[in-house]
Amino acid sequence: MDTTLSFLSREPKVGDVAYEWKNFSTPKLRNYPKPPSSLRFRKYVGGGIEGVVLRARTEDIEEVAVKIVRMTDGPVSSCFVRKRLFPFERECLNCAVLELISTSLREAVANDKPIFLHPRPKIRRDAIRNLRAFSSDYGERYRSDPPEGFEAVVPTVRINDCLGWMQLDGDQASAVFRRLRVDHRDLTKLPWYFAMVYKFVPPGVHQEDRIRSQYNFFFSAGFVCAPYKRDNWHGSGIPVDFADLQLPLAPEWREYDYGRRVEKKYGKYCLE
Repeated sequence: MDTTLSFLSREPKVGDVAYEWKNFSTPKLRNYPKPPSSLRFRKYVGGGIEGVVLRARTEDIEEVAVKIVRMTDGPVSSCFVRKRLFPFERECLNCAVLELISTSLREAVANDKPIFLHPRPKIRRDAIRNLRAFSSDYGERYRSDPPEGFEAVVPTVRINDCLGWMQLDGDQASAVFRRLRVDHRDLTKLPWYFAMVYKFVPPGVHQEDRIRSQYNFFFSAGFVCAPYKRDNWHGSGIPVDFADLQLPLAPEWREYDYGRRVEKKYGKYCLE
């Protein structure tokens, strides 16, 4: 099938991309650089209303998580123009923007150039201005002439890498589902499937400080974050479901929901 969705790029995800603001405002997730046949699917991890997650191994013996989704309802119109994004669309857009942010953070550390952010954003305008700070063009403007109230920081955060999207043949995917005993009726008898490939993050003991710092980072970058749900965080506290985020340019972003999602109770920080 010819994939022409506005938020997907046929360009293979190899190396960094330019992180100018125009790339943030019209993000596209790049294609996983190898065919699905290069993956060795090993285990069914879990599933939900949006799809299933399988554990796989690449040709380089790297462990990856493959999220297979049921977004087969035809082309979606241009991003950021409707009342709500499809979950697959939202996740692709988020991952494309997070890749740009990761590149910006690496450049900031390598060149000892801080990023100027408003420490207490409250409204959409604040959120968008903070997101712009990660772009190469606005970042330079902010450094030369910081907006009022903005502070120089070099955020530290671990963002789980999305290695790109891919398209799976329906018959091949169904064979994998049967072999791994995937019990998910929404992912059967379809001609093709979209999938996203991530670096695999094993389960671990969640650390409250790590989770709080992750929430605070996404808040500073302008995202609305869904409430903490243990299944969507792995390792010591790393989010693995990026459909839980809403970009400040996304139609469903709401100031009412914008915040750190943590609060201080009884002298210590607690997750909401």
